[in-house]
Amino acid sequence: MDNNESLRKVMHDRQLSGKQVAELLGMTVEGVYNWTRTPETRGYRRMPDTAYKLLALQLELEDTPQ
Repeated sequence: MDNNESLRKVMHDRQLSGKQVAELLGMTVEGVYNWTRTPETRGYRRMPDTAYKLLALQLELEDTPQ
């Protein structure tokens, strides 16, 4: 499973919107939408490893009790 597929799964499992993911990563929602497109469509972009790792860390921090 590549980062884009993993992102779609995380978004589905956690019921996250593109806007919420964009806010967690400090980027535009359009960039997130490009990662969630299918590879055959115009505008598709591969999600970098660093962005996926940052998202995983951000979500882990949210899950950690204070």
